[in-house]
Amino acid sequence: MYNSIKIDDALSLMIKRTGLENKFEDAKVIHTAKKIIPADIMHYVQRMFIKNKILYIQVSSPAAKNNILYRQTAITEAINTAVGRAAIEKTVLL
Repeated sequence: MYNSIKIDDALSLMIKRTGLENKFEDAKVIHTAKKIIPADIMHYVQRMFIKNKILYIQVSSPAAKNNILYRQTAITEAINTAVGRAAIEKTVLL
């Protein structure tokens, strides 16, 4: 008969085979960061990206940048806790 496989298993296998696993993990971390950073500060975030386990955040307001700088370590720890692993080593502001 037919071999059956769950759809989530098939998607996971496809993601691994195509090499997109890291991109999906990075997207999950950025989504989590957007939840953790307060909304009044997120308003000033222009872009976020991850490169070599470093989360880069570009901020348009000096006051918001200072606020994130003050909470930098706490944000990194909260993201890693929420994701359940050491996804990022540090946060850098641009």
